[in-house]
Amino acid sequence: MSFVKLENVGKTYGSINVLKDLNLRVDKHEVVCLIGPSGCGKSTMLRCINGLESIQAGSIFVGDLEVSSPIVDINAVRRRVGMVFQHFNLFPHMTAIENVMVAQLRVLGRDKRAARDMAFELLSRVGLSKKIDKYPEALSGGEQQRVAIARTLAMSPQALLLDEITSALDPELVGEVLEIVRELANEGMTMLLATHEMSFAREVATRVCFVAEGGIYEEGPAEKILSNPDRPKTQAFLRRLVESHRL
Repeated sequence: MSFVKLENVGKTYGSINVLKDLNLRVDKHEVVCLIGPSGCGKSTMLRCINGLESIQAGSIFVGDLEVSSPIVDINAVRRRVGMVFQHFNLFPHMTAIENVMVAQLRVLGRDKRAARDMAFELLSRVGLSKKIDKYPEALSGGEQQRVAIARTLAMSPQALLLDEITSALDPELVGEVLEIVRELANEGMTMLLATHEMSFAREVATRVCFVAEGGIYEEGPAEKILSNPDRPKTQAFLRRLVESHRL
């Protein structure tokens, strides 16, 4: 059964159709990678699923909740599907552990002791047990992104949306963040991620979707799409990556 479902979704900015008649389903425990050139709508799609952007046509469901309904409890949606962004969005005046605690306290209503225990457990999991009291400015980009992942996991989501989470990182820091995602994939976390890391997509994705023309232009198993796609725009996109030594 699909956990995330988009049906005939349309999204416009003024006169520009960013998403047009888009259909996508993500089943529980699937890892679906969205690929495509910058500006094709990958990030917009994720933001619509999380309720950060409204849509003008179609429907979006997370479990049995209709995200696109005007009466939906958007906090209930975000408790089910967490989102990690390209930029870390940590609170600069809070330490790493406080950043991971804050939503637990304010949204979930956990008591301070339970929230701190959860935060410490998750920061330890992402390799930051010795940096819980550091402020974001004292952390590397990779460490900040790992705090952001821990903060999202603290809400106990059933699925994760990951929006180009390594694109703001120096190349040497990318691996440490992708390792966390790899572990989550191996544990069966449902994930939908926009990425330019093609080798990573090949490794972890159960399915790859090439986004173009406002929708899913071509999709299939990772090896098929990344090695032998059928459609011309997918072929051209991957050819450019090969020529620029990115694939």
